[in-house]
Amino acid sequence: MAKKLRIGEMLLEAGILTRQQLEEALNAQLIYGGKLGTNLVEHGFVTEEFLTSFLSKQCNMPAAEPKDLEDIPTEVVETLSRELADKHKVVPFRRDKRRLDLALVDPTNVKAMDDVAFKSGLLVRPYVAPEVLIHRALERYYQIVPPRRYIQVHSDAGGKQELSPSAISQQIEVQRSRNPSQAGFVASPPTNGAEVPRGLPDAFPDRPMTLSQLVYDLQSVEASQQIINLILRFSRPYFKKRGIFVLRADCFERVAAEGPSDFERKTVKLRLPIKEPNIFHSIFLSKRYHLGTIPPSPENFQALELLGEEPSSALFLLPLVFNQRTELLLVAAGFTPLFTMDHVRRFQMLMEKAGFAHQIILLKNRLRLLPDDLQ
Repeated sequence: MAKKLRIGEMLLEAGILTRQQLEEALNAQLIYGGKLGTNLVEHGFVTEEFLTSFLSKQCNMPAAEPKDLEDIPTEVVETLSRELADKHKVVPFRRDKRRLDLALVDPTNVKAMDDVAFKSGLLVRPYVAPEVLIHRALERYYQIVPPRRYIQVHSDAGGKQELSPSAISQQIEVQRSRNPSQAGFVASPPTNGAEVPRGLPDAFPDRPMTLSQLVYDLQSVEASQQIINLILRFSRPYFKKRGIFVLRADCFERVAAEGPSDFERKTVKLRLPIKEPNIFHSIFLSKRYHLGTIPPSPENFQALELLGEEPSSALFLLPLVFNQRTELLLVAAGFTPLFTMDHVRRFQMLMEKAGFAHQIILLKNRLRLLPDDLQ
């Protein structure tokens, strides 16, 4: 018998949820019903997209996208009876000869997959999907009315939310009764300096990102540009100007930047020399970060001018070291009130983990290579 899916414990062990968040969602599930994942989404602890992606990776099963459940052919829908789809809360969405792609909430529900395979006479290929998405498809294709908590309500902006009236009332009551300064509670985008909840890297793109979330995202990168984007994303709440410079033959060349439009425009083709006796040369050799104003020298002042900064400006320069060589440099200016000295260690950890991710990408590329005579 397959082991029952313990999504709450999986998220807890991965550092995505706190114990307090999990208990709160479990209490809501007891009162209002539904899957635990749905209650986690309604509380704002994770997004629907993140939850689906997480389950997909943890269970080694592909995820069904919303577009997969749009315009499903009638002949595919008819491979399952209304009663069977309702019983197991599954939706067939694609058929390839003798293979049937099936969307379901619980990837470990072997009984549902066996039942569908037996009744349809087809080989089942399971896809994990959010509970709300399943109920929406069941209503559309099988006229199965969803429980009240899954009925769509319209927001004032005309967009759709997957929160029932009971869930909305629940969140209001929780927000009133609970100390909003407690870690982990997010009913709406916070206005102070609290870190964004683990599992929500894109929900509030300008909020601080936890190291746990960063590490989780670095595990799934497939290209160096994704690593660069994550470094910029992590830096965003702390600096108004952020640039990534990659080592070339004799300079650091700007490959990405975020900040004011004039900063991004002026630095598009910017190169910071490392052969001259300037601050970048020092970092290249020492492989250590620099925080504060730059030592006065004509070369350093010239570099500041290229970056659009004054001699009195403070900079944060942080190298990414790989194989004992400085490969990449984060150049940040315009410190926000959120940045403190305690964040230096976090940024060092960021570069350390980013270096590991870069190494994994290189190893994967080497693994794919074969000599011409063996291909």
